[in-house]
Formats: sequence, structure tokens, C-alpha cells
Amino acid sequence: MKLFRLTALILLLAAAWPPAAGARSLAVFPLLDITKDANGVNMPLTGYLRRQAGELGETLISAKAIMAFMVRHRIRTLGRLDSQAIAEARQELGADLVLLGTVCQLARARAQAPAAAVSLSLQLIRTSDGRTIWTTTKALSLADLQSLLALAEPKTLPGLLKVYFPALLASFPAKINTTSPAGRRLSLASIVLRPEYVRPGQPLACRVIISATSRIEPGSEASIRVGGRLYPATLNKEEYGVTATWPAQEKAGTYQVTLVIKQPAGRRETAILGRYHVDSSPPALVLQAVGKKLDGLVTFSRSLALITTMPDPEPIARWAITVFNKNHETIVYQEAAGQVPERINWNGYTSSSLPAPDGDYLVRITAWDRAGLTASAEQQVSLRRTPPKISLKVEKKDRQLRLALADSTATPLSFWWLRVYQDGGRIIKAADGDRFPADVTVDLPKKRAGGSRFELMLVAGDVLGNRTRRQVPDLLALTAKARVQQKQHETERQWLENF
Repeated sequence: MKLFRLTALILLLAAAWPPAAGARSLAVFPLLDITKDANGVNMPLTGYLRRQAGELGETLISAKAIMAFMVRHRIRTLGRLDSQAIAEARQELGADLVLLGTVCQLARARAQAPAAAVSLSLQLIRTSDGRTIWTTTKALSLADLQSLLALAEPKTLPGLLKVYFPALLASFPAKINTTSPAGRRLSLASIVLRPEYVRPGQPLACRVIISATSRIEPGSEASIRVGGRLYPATLNKEEYGVTATWPAQEKAGTYQVTLVIKQPAGRRETAILGRYHVDSSPPALVLQAVGKKLDGLVTFSRSLALITTMPDPEPIARWAITVFNKNHETIVYQEAAGQVPERINWNGYTSSSLPAPDGDYLVRITAWDRAGLTASAEQQVSLRRTPPKISLKVEKKDRQLRLALADSTATPLSFWWLRVYQDGGRIIKAADGDRFPADVTVDLPKKRAGGSRFELMLVAGDVLGNRTRRQVPDLLALTAKARVQQKQHETERQWLENF
């Protein structure tokens, strides 16, 4: 009797207080990480997202069950699910909602690198009808928080994530009707909807095979419904196939595509085919060459560091680097798929693996987003490989040698040093400096029996790292008097040979 009363009380309380609106089953699928590659996965951030979604009151489907579902259905492409997979997630996982996402930017704070930053794009899908009911994209870096958090600001990427994820899900809908509008749905055997990302007005096309279990009566008509508009479709009743083409909307956004079959009796049957995204804004790209500025241009000798940033991060389909010489001829062109690297190095060589000559060059980075919209950024740079060209004049007066040093190149000098050795051994003069021209006086020791030789070792480097090394075995042979005597000797010898 007591057990009966307790059961009745529980049923009465359940009727008086229905389940909370937020108690919905949510499947958080692994995040696509395009900062790694075109189909990279980021499990740590997926874990962050799961924990934050759980704090919103959602009933989370276990990560193990979701991974088993993906393996079972051979889902290898992250960040999106077709309508069939969404319906199967509802049936097999019991998911009312599916949360998909893409990691667009992820950077850790490093020395001599931009501040830590993160950017994610999320979409929430209702499995009952495959409809996208919420989307958000948010980017945040440590630099954004400097004026907001003052001394309490995070210093690392993990600290930034603790601030980021609550803000990312701040607009997550509190009330969602998890059931689809009433109506009969078609069963589809295959769906092809292309492209997924388009520009305004760009044509789209779909081809659908309807399952034989869905009876299509003679005289039925097919159409495609997008954004409240109907577009005509061709229905092939023999193979239950539907084909259609239509222009993309002019307004940017995500659009759901629904197949509508109107039976002769007036009954309408529908099926969600998928979604596509209209993108009207090209990506933003900023390029900065890192190096020493000479004559107003970033100048390098061996390797040029190019830092690229995207103020509004978004997935990129492909990118290219082009280098033009002063005649606007292309000497370097390289293209790759995926996101633009944050750092690109040019070694000063052409695409033919030949060293580019000294001079000014235009470096251009071009990026194409998934809709084919392009952005480019460029910067003029200068290449100088020529090391210091040192001229040396030697004059002898009494017991002294005067060395006059000069450099004919335009690149500023960083350092120079010299050593003068007597008979290849003892150092009789050492000098150094950081600019030319320079005069160095060498006091000669007393003559030895049989005379002495004075050897010079000279090294100089410019601010770009180019270096020159010069060795003179006999300085006395470079004096003006010695050169005249040598010239007379050569003339006399030539005269004797001719005679």
C-alpha cells in the first residue's frame, strides 16, 4: 500500500512539473580544425565545447557513442553532416540536436609571435527536420582583452579558452522546439547538392534519387524550396529522379534546401536535401614582411619572413605566393590548398631554384575562400646578397704603414676587424670598428736579418649578415713604391722577351 502511494505521488509530481526545457539530447561532433589541414580534427577543443554545452543544461550524448556512430557510417568529413546522417543520428543516437563546428584560427602565444588567439564557427541542427536553428562565429585574442581585464587578463591559450567558450555559447537558444512541423516526408536514396559555398547569383544544382518506398503518383510535380521561394524541378518518374538548378540568393547566409513533391490530389511531401552557404564578402588578408628596413624597404640577404594575418578569420580553400621583379615578371609562384600559413619564408631563389639577383621585388599573397572570393596583400621588399667590397690602399713612410680602408657597397656595415702578423706568427697590430672609411697605422718593428713579411687578415660584415674575408700575404708589396718597382720590372722583362 505504501509503495502504491509513493508511485502515485511521483506520477503526480511529474505531471505538475514537466521536464526542463533545456533537457534536450545533444550530440557534439568532433570539431573540424582547418588550421591543421583540410580535414583536421581537434579533440581538446571538442572537449572544451562539450563541457561548456553540458553546463547549459543539455543532456550530452557520450563521445564514445558519437565516435562509434561515425565509424559505423564511415563519416570521414568533419564540420558537416548530410541529411541522411542527421536522420540516422536521431534514430541511432537519440539526438534531438547536433552541434557541428570548425576551428578557423588557433594560435599559442610565443616569443616574437602574435598573441594567443582562437576562432570557431558553430551550427546547431535539429535532427527532426535537419534544419539549422542557430549559428555563431566568434574570434578572440589576448590583445582583445588587454583593455577589458587589466591585471587579471589571461596570459596563455588555456587561460584565453576559459574566457572564450562561455562567450561563444552566450547566444545559445534557451528554448528549442525539437519536433519538426507536421507533414509527410519522402525517403531518399541519394542526394547530390553542389556547390556547398557559393557567391551571390552563382548557380546551384541538385540531383536526387527518391526511394522506391515513397510512392510518386502519375501527374506529380517537383520543386525546390529555398528561403521561402519555390524553384521548378524536373521529375523523372521512371527512375524517381529529380534535377534542378537555381541561382544563389543575393543576401549572405545559410540556406536550407527542401524537395517538395506535389501529388495530383494536392498532398505535399517534403525532404530536406541539405544546406548551402552564400558568401558575399571576400576574406581579409594582411601581409607583413619582417626584417631590417633600408632605404624605406624591408631588406634581406638569405631568408625573408612573411607574416600573414586574417582580421576576420574564415576557412580558406587555397592560397598562392607570387614574387615579381622590377619588370613585373613572375620569378616565383607557388600554390597550396588549405589555410594560409601564419609564417612564410622566401629564401631569395626563383621557382627554377636559381638565386635571384640583388634588387627590389614585389611579394604578393593571394587567398581564395570556399566560395571562390579572393583577397590579396602585397609588400615591396629588397634583396641584397652582395657582401662588403673593401678597397685597401697601403702607404709606407719611415717605420710605419698606413692602411686606408673603404667599402663601395650601399649596405651599412655592421663590423670589421683586422690583424697584421709578422712573418705569419706574431701579431703586431689589431684593430676593429663598425664603419668605413677607416685609417689604420701599423708601426713596423726593426728589420731582421734577411727582412720580414707582414701579413694582413681582414674580415667585415654588413647589417644583413653578408660577410667578406680578405687575406694579404705581403702588405709591403701593396705600397705605392713597391707597385711602381713591380711595374717597371714587368715592363723591363716584357721588353727583354720581345727583344
